[in-house]
Amino acid sequence: MIDNQLPGDEESIDEIVEQHEELGPIDPIDPTNDNMVETARQRYGKGGAAMAAGMFGLDVALGLKKKPESVQVQEASSKPVNLDSDGFEMPIDASTTVATPALERRPPIGVGKRKSRRS
Repeated sequence: MIDNQLPGDEESIDEIVEQHEELGPIDPIDPTNDNMVETARQRYGKGGAAMAAGMFGLDVALGLKKKPESVQVQEASSKPVNLDSDGFEMPIDASTTVATPALERRPPIGVGKRKSRRS
């Protein structure tokens, strides 16, 4: 085995590099192509198609996740109004005002003693 030769190869690394340099630069795959896996198969064989399909699958699985919305804190200049106990009143113009009364206080739903299931 020669010093710059990969195990199991009959060619040296320098010969392989020279062969690839003769081919010239490789054009990148066009992302606007509808059938990129087929293009990869035509250019690089079945292994290229399998690799392209795997990479596109990872891109879809990892790339389409929505980022969580950031929490926005807004400070009020005064204490917030409690519409349930205070009601609401808003002037529309000099002679018109819209108002809603405060809500009646009711006991919470579901409060009370439960009957035992054991009889």
